[in-house]
Amino acid sequence: MRRAPLNAPERRSEVSVAPLRPDHIQEDEEVASRSTATCSMAPHLVGPEVVGPQRKANRSAGDAAALPRTLHGDQALGVKLRVSHRQAGDEVEGASFVRSSRPAQAIFEELLALRRDIYGEGHPNNAFSLSDLGNVATLRGDFDTAEKHQRAALTILRAALPPRHERLAYPLSALADIAAQRGDFGAALDAFDEARAIWEHNFGPRSTRVAAMLERLASVQLVRGELGLAEQHATRALVIWSSAQSPDPQGTVLAHLALAQIELARDDYAAARDHTDKALPLSISVLGEDNLYTAVSRAMRAVALAGLGDLSGAEREADAAVASIERNYGAGSLWMSEVLTPRARVRQLQGRFDDARRDLEGSLALLDPRNAPIQRAHAEFQLAQVLWDSRADRAKARTLAVSAQTLFRQAGAKHYRAEIDAWLERHPG
Repeated sequence: MRRAPLNAPERRSEVSVAPLRPDHIQEDEEVASRSTATCSMAPHLVGPEVVGPQRKANRSAGDAAALPRTLHGDQALGVKLRVSHRQAGDEVEGASFVRSSRPAQAIFEELLALRRDIYGEGHPNNAFSLSDLGNVATLRGDFDTAEKHQRAALTILRAALPPRHERLAYPLSALADIAAQRGDFGAALDAFDEARAIWEHNFGPRSTRVAAMLERLASVQLVRGELGLAEQHATRALVIWSSAQSPDPQGTVLAHLALAQIELARDDYAAARDHTDKALPLSISVLGEDNLYTAVSRAMRAVALAGLGDLSGAEREADAAVASIERNYGAGSLWMSEVLTPRARVRQLQGRFDDARRDLEGSLALLDPRNAPIQRAHAEFQLAQVLWDSRADRAKARTLAVSAQTLFRQAGAKHYRAEIDAWLERHPG
């Protein structure tokens, strides 16, 4: 399951590095407001940071000639931050974000230019706009641009802040998401775990930010076939999110979906259905009928119901999931692959092979093997099964299965590769 960025985009305070003047405006008034991560990990409280010991600012503080311009710029930035983060946050929270993300991108580009003008090129405040731009690119599926911005943000923050400052965890988690999306699970595990350690150091082991990284770690371990570890991490995330002083419904939904995926990998359809039965009503009540994770909950529930033999119930859920994504994100959105492939599974079990093939071909058209190798491998292998079972093109079926086998092998997804190995042995060319 693809996940939207953890902190995309958020209302947050500026980092106080070396105070340039007592009246230096560095903090957004909404320092304690929640992040606005649409269809994403749970929103997390973000407060003002205190960086110590005080570090030298990455620009000259002694340029008296620049002082009037800087004072004006600081005031302009304070106003712009409040307006633009709210405006971009409203876009991200809207159902049509993927189609309206260009204005959000322009907002953050303008903020970045303003911050650079005020603070200088290497100031950590610039990293916030770079990270926001990376999150917008991720939500559009432009992972090259996303990685470039997040790496630039991380480089600035590593140079300016202590090694376990909480702000480092944001670009780290974003880069881990991108690595996982591309099938580089070793890099993803390292970055997720570093982010987890940073947040645990700053907020304790029961922080919801720690829970977010535990759920991310579980998703990577699932693909690697480490189902026991994945279950432990997802279960711990669920406990943290559901028992927090302010329970986090979005996080709880994600944890149940992660556990449902683990049970589907074990072919335990009853357990998977139980988790989706908890995730779906919570997602509808808190996030809404048209939220991405509501659609994904329906799609996963459809697969579980189909495995239990309830094909009519599975069809209703799968059709509703596809209709929701198409209506709110567009037929060409990368998110469509999250629901087309599960619906194809239902149609395959119904014997509707032509419909299943069309869904899978539609999903494959959206999935770049470089940026979504695991999702593409699943769709290729499923299409191979459809083509073989329908006797449509068994030579192509084996070609697709071998391609999926290669993608799983390159990603180190031993569990899924073993499944294809066994299938190829049973279906010789």
